Amino acid sequence: MAHQQQGSSLIATIGSALTAFPYPQFAIRAPSSPATSPLPDPSLMAFENDLARRLGQLQQSKHDGSYLNLPWLRQALDATLVTNSAVETLIPDFELPYSEREDRWVGEYLDDSAKLLDVCNALKDQISDMIHYQTQLQLALHLLDTRDNWWTSDIKCQRIRNALQECLLTIRSKDDIQGQTRFSSKFDSCNSTLRRMADKLAAPIVKSKPFVTAIYGAKVNTIFVCGIAAAALTVKPRRPLSSLHVPSHFLWSAPLITLQHRLKEEMHTGKTNGSTALLGELTGIDAIVKQLHDILDDAVLLKMSSKEQAFELSQLAGNLREQSEELGKGLGLLEHQVNELFRMLVNSRVTLLNLISHSRS
Repeated sequence: MAHQQQGSSLIATIGSALTAFPYPQFAIRAPSSPATSPLPDPSLMAFENDLARRLGQLQQSKHDGSYLNLPWLRQALDATLVTNSAVETLIPDFELPYSEREDRWVGEYLDDSAKLLDVCNALKDQISDMIHYQTQLQLALHLLDTRDNWWTSDIKCQRIRNALQECLLTIRSKDDIQGQTRFSSKFDSCNSTLRRMADKLAAPIVKSKPFVTAIYGAKVNTIFVCGIAAAALTVKPRRPLSSLHVPSHFLWSAPLITLQHRLKEEMHTGKTNGSTALLGELTGIDAIVKQLHDILDDAVLLKMSSKEQAFELSQLAGNLREQSEELGKGLGLLEHQVNELFRMLVNSRVTLLNLISHSRS
C-alpha cells in the first residue's frame, strides 16, 4: 500500500492531467527540404546506427504475417527500452553548460518524459482490463469442462452461455456517454497526451550537442511505440493516422517512416475487413467465443443439446484454451516491459535533474 501511495504521489507531482481524445497514431512524414548534417560525433553515430538497426529489424519481424500482435509489440517495446537505456548511459557525459536553445530542449524532454509516465500508467490500466477479460475466458473454459457432462443439463448450458456472453460483451459493450467500447474509452486521455506531444514535436538544431540529438531520437521512438501499443490495445479505433514530422537527415528516419507506413496499411486492412480489434490475439479469440456462444444458443433456446454438439464445443474449447493461455502469458510480459519503461523514464529524469542541479550550485 505504501508503495502504491508513493507511486500515486510521484504521478501527482510529475504527471500531467489527461484529457479525452481517441486513437493517436502517427504516420511519419519527412520534410521536403532535408537539413544539413553536422559533423559526426562517434557516440551519436553509434546511437543513431543502433536505433536505425532496431527499427529495421522491426520491419522484418512480422509474426504470423502481422505486426499487430503481442510478440511484435513486445519486440517493439524491447527496442524502446534499449533506446532509452542508451540515453540513460549518455547522461553522465552530457557537457555543461549548454546553450539557451539546448536548455529549452532539455526542459521539453523533462516535461514529455513526465507525460510518458502517465502514458505508461494508462497502458498498464488497459493491460489490466485485458487480463480481466482473459480471466473471464478462463471461467467459461472451466464451465466447458466436458468431464461434467454439462450438455445433459439445461441449467449448466445456460451458465456456460452466460459466461461466454459476458466475454462478448466485454469487447462489444458501449460507453453510454461516448458510444465507444470499454477498451477504447480507457485510452481517451492516453491518446490525447500522445497526440499533443506529437503535434508539438520538433527536431533540435543540427549543431546541438550529441546528447540533445539522442534524447530527441529516444523521445520520437517512445512516442511512436507507445502510440502503436495504445492503438493495438484499443478495440474499435475511430480515427485515421495523424502526421508526425521527422527530419530526414537522421539515420533512423527512413526505417521509421517505412515501418509506420506498413503499420498504417495493416490497420486500414483490419478495419476494412471488419476485425473485432487491431490486436490479432483478441480478434482470433473473439471469433471462437462467438462460435461457442452461437452453438449454445441453439442448445439452450432450441433444446438441441447433444453429444455431437458437446464434441464440437470441446474442439473449439481446446483452441480457445490454447489461445487464452498465450494471451495471458503475453499480457504479463507486456505489463513487465511497460513497468520497466516507467522505471527507466523516472531514473533518466532524476539523473538529469541531479546533473543540472549540481552544475548550477
